[in-house]
Amino acid sequence: MAMVEIDRTSFMIAFEEGASFDYAERQTSHLDRQTGEVLWVYEHDEDADAVVGIPPEENRALRERIEADPERYLDIPSLDGGDYNLMLRNFLRSNWTDDEARWRRAADAWSGRIGQWKRRVGDRDAIHAFNAFRDRRAGELAEEVLREAGIEPRRRAGGGGARGGGRGGGGKGAARAVGGRGGGRPPRYG
Repeated sequence: MAMVEIDRTSFMIAFEEGASFDYAERQTSHLDRQTGEVLWVYEHDEDADAVVGIPPEENRALRERIEADPERYLDIPSLDGGDYNLMLRNFLRSNWTDDEARWRRAADAWSGRIGQWKRRVGDRDAIHAFNAFRDRRAGELAEEVLREAGIEPRRRAGGGGARGGGRGGGGKGAARAVGGRGGGRPPRYG
């Protein structure tokens, strides 16, 4: 297994948020297996320019570099809505609280959609407990993806990935999941 120093923040943005947003502009994210750099690439070069101001020729060059050496780059899968819903269902089945009435209220508030659950549950502590559960699980799943790809991650302090701002796209689904969150933008250039 190769030890690679990875910017965990950039990797988690690609992993957790890649499918969270339905942009018309198709974007993919990749991990350079040699440098640990996270790269965001638009499928259409014009989108890179229009959405985040990256010159089309730079996006094209990056995409061609990845296509020319596919073994070097891991296509980063992303969690999707189903993964997050599964995480919430597993959280609600867990022993996240010793208070039976609170546990029941949280379970009864579930309707199949996380946003609705958060509005219905009316319990900030339950929401925070779920967020912590989700973040932990998403981290575990990300580590699984890396290990399955033969990468033993060594963490590097946050900071930028390579050119290719904007949120990921693609919904490649990390199917076995249970976690994730929205918000934030991948860094433009590191």
